[in-house]
Amino acid sequence: MLYSELQKNNPTSAALLHVCAHYGTWAIETDLLSSAMVALSQGELLRDSDLRHQMPQDDFDLRKAINDLAEFSLIKVKRATGDNKPQIKIHGLLSRWCVECLDRKLEWAVLACACLTLIINQSISNV
Repeated sequence: MLYSELQKNNPTSAALLHVCAHYGTWAIETDLLSSAMVALSQGELLRDSDLRHQMPQDDFDLRKAINDLAEFSLIKVKRATGDNKPQIKIHGLLSRWCVECLDRKLEWAVLACACLTLIINQSISNV
């Protein structure tokens, strides 16, 4: 019920939930996630997919999606402290439910892998 309402009212939040679900309980830096997801929404991988419109189109879209998911306690937001950048992570049971029960498993898995590849490339270039 909560998921269907979330998907109807904010498809970008649902997309973020799908992508983060594939990372299990790993904490993901929001800055890296934002630039990776926005790049995917504008890239060739989603050119002919209706999922393109669910992905965040800019940093503002992603921040709104993060706030929506956090408001429903679907993700944890870890604020920036000292040298640590802000991060988000999903609960393990919710992650497993999303990966196993939601539609379009293969498409979301491919998107999550592509997003993770971009995140890793960004992390390596920042070192």
